[in-house]
Amino acid sequence: KERIVRDASQDTSDFEKCVELYERAGKRHLGHGDEATWLVVVGALGGRRVDHSLAAYSVLLRYCGRILMKLAHFQSIVIAVPVGDNLVRFEPEFVGACCGLFPVGHPAQVTTDGLKWEIRGKQLQFGQLVSESNVLLKLDLLISTDHPLVFCIEMR
Repeated sequence: KERIVRDASQDTSDFEKCVELYERAGKRHLGHGDEATWLVVVGALGGRRVDHSLAAYSVLLRYCGRILMKLAHFQSIVIAVPVGDNLVRFEPEFVGACCGLFPVGHPAQVTTDGLKWEIRGKQLQFGQLVSESNVLLKLDLLISTDHPLVFCIEMR
């Protein structure tokens, strides 16, 4: 049964209100390994409003470690990588090879295993060193970080 939930708050976007409802409904499927369920958001990126796209990245990072979320654009998939050692698995029929890692808000010490140009304990920082135009070599990518990251990969 459908229901309408009214939320007049001007401190959150409609997108964030939807994610809050998703979380309140118990859709937090973290820690289930291969059984994990992802919230896939289509249409949050690439429109005419750059501020809406940046706000979507903000929501992605705000819920990092609480909800597995993918922002899907017609050419890319974006995920948040939480603090710690992370194994990110990809399905070859959905992703291409070109990818990048971006820290937002804080510098991050990063190590990877599975990229053409591995990052070995380097500090990534927005406005300084980031990993863009890298290449995914392994469908199981290990990313270790001390601060959350945004990971982007092209879609097939």
